[in-house]
Amino acid sequence: MKKENKGKKFKISSFIITMFLLLYIPSVLHWITEKNVSTDYLRNGILEDSVNADGIIIRDETVYNSPFDGKYIPEVGEGEKVAAGGRIATVMAASSVELLDELENYNQRIIKAQIEKNKNREFFSEDIGRLDNEIGKKIQVIVNEVNNNSLYKIEQLKSDIDRLVHKKAEIYGGRSTADTYIDQLKNERDLLQQRIKNDTKGEISASPGIVSYVIDGLEKELNPSAIDKLTVEYLENLKISTLDVNANMRDVTAGQPYVKVIDNLKSYIAVIVKADKAKTFEVGMKPRVRIYDIDKEIRGTIEHISPEENGKVIIVVGIDRCIDETAGIRKVNIDLIKDSYEGLKVPLRSLMDVDLENNKAKIILVKANYASIREVEIVVASDEYAIIKSADDSGNKGISLYDSYIINPQNIEEGQIINK
Repeated sequence: MKKENKGKKFKISSFIITMFLLLYIPSVLHWITEKNVSTDYLRNGILEDSVNADGIIIRDETVYNSPFDGKYIPEVGEGEKVAAGGRIATVMAASSVELLDELENYNQRIIKAQIEKNKNREFFSEDIGRLDNEIGKKIQVIVNEVNNNSLYKIEQLKSDIDRLVHKKAEIYGGRSTADTYIDQLKNERDLLQQRIKNDTKGEISASPGIVSYVIDGLEKELNPSAIDKLTVEYLENLKISTLDVNANMRDVTAGQPYVKVIDNLKSYIAVIVKADKAKTFEVGMKPRVRIYDIDKEIRGTIEHISPEENGKVIIVVGIDRCIDETAGIRKVNIDLIKDSYEGLKVPLRSLMDVDLENNKAKIILVKANYASIREVEIVVASDEYAIIKSADDSGNKGISLYDSYIINPQNIEEGQIINK
């Protein structure tokens, strides 16, 4: 009897435990999975059909070499325009540079001498006036003496007049000495200026364009005539180095380039792009070009697409703006933007069963706390995001702005309870 009761109790306990496990464990698992469900709302956004790449700027550049060792002084600022026949810079031989301080010393001495001369002129002007007044008085006395037939004082008066005239001559003689000294300084300064001029050359632009003092040694290689000959290997191995352009006066070496004038009508940017991404671009297409180095976006024209080389091609886009702002830059980072799309933008990872060839996918919405799987059409996709729209607007199977959707749809099933 006791054994039967024990058997019944064991069966009842086993049944209760089994039911508890069947009910409790799924609830725990469901609670755990719910904690990992992240949701967001469908919002409008913009997605660009574009590629990002480092680009090399190709320009028509005329380089000017220094005639001798020394320094050059820019006459036109970096990135500024110059007309044909305009003066770009002045090159001075090293010997002339050393004479500049001496020339400045002469100028300072001349200025000082002129100041002293003017001071003396003001100081002695009263004395000269006083002497003229005294001479005039004594002459009048002589006239009076003659009229009175009295010649007693005439000799003394003549002696006094001679003395006053001598003093006046001494004053004028001192001023003449100052003028002679100043003239001598000016003559020596003029000779020095001529020596400097003989070892100085003004660089004149042969054509109009944009001036740049950034020389990287690629001016002859990277010109428009070389575009068709560019290879992926050449651009990938290209080494770019530039000279410093911060100083007001810069060292130059005889026969070496120090300034260039860039054609301001057109430049080109060559970028290396994976062949599969380049398929959407064609010669003649006019993509937008976002240049991050100068924070500008402009319209360009695709001028050339090279043959495929190790799964890559070169796309060359021509631009006719921002040439002055990029005059001192050879390498830039750009977005080549074929088109922009606006619509419901979601992370690509929030889509299921993605079929990019047929532009199809699925997204899970949250409707009344239940998971609802909807088919969508992919308008455009990047590596991270997609613009989507309803694949079927009939009935209740479409998607709308501000619908709640699941960001990570893995392991979520149709009809599953989702607590937001």
